[in-house]
Amino acid sequence: MEYTQMELKVLNILADEHGSEWQTEDDEHAQLDTFLLTTDGTGDWGTIFGNHQLDPKVYRGVISSLLQKGALEEDEYTTVPKGSSFTGRKCKMIAIAIKQEPFNAIRGAA
Repeated sequence: MEYTQMELKVLNILADEHGSEWQTEDDEHAQLDTFLLTTDGTGDWGTIFGNHQLDPKVYRGVISSLLQKGALEEDEYTTVPKGSSFTGRKCKMIAIAIKQEPFNAIRGAA
């Protein structure tokens, strides 16, 4: 699979969450600690955009493209934050992680 420079930037950020080897607990999905938030619904937690100075208007499309190419896993869930202006309200959390095949491709692993 070929990736654009912006896609490679996102893939490398996500690959860095794994370290030198792709991390998994079930040999199928990325380990939960390697996922990065794209939105947390509250602004209380950092996202891939804020933590890596990525323009969300641009990089949401890049992430969408990577999802369509099958390079990323996506996890969506709802939380009720405490200690914020959103206390008691349900907030959508969406996180992404790199899949093993693209990790191996960009890191040169077999």
